[in-house]
Amino acid sequence: MKLTNELREAIENYKNGDADAFSTIYEESKGYIYVCIANTLNSDYKNEDVIQDIMQDAYLDISKNLIKLDNTEDFFSWAATIAKRRTYDFLRKNGK
Repeated sequence: MKLTNELREAIENYKNGDADAFSTIYEESKGYIYVCIANTLNSDYKNEDVIQDIMQDAYLDISKNLIKLDNTEDFFSWAATIAKRRTYDFLRKNGK
């Protein structure tokens, strides 16, 4: 997926200390992250509450580790990996 200029700028601003830029990052990427999580979950857990809980965990990780992202253009694949890992963690904890 290609980054919009707004998302690219928000990522750079956030990495430079502008905490308010994270709301733009969230708004610009939430649909993609939602789909990544929903597609990874099995049908037993594919409901809105579970997806939102996993999204919250994923975005916490994204916010903590965004400074480590070397290439801004890799944001979507990097964030999707985090989201999928959080989903797998959820599934492991819940025995599926």
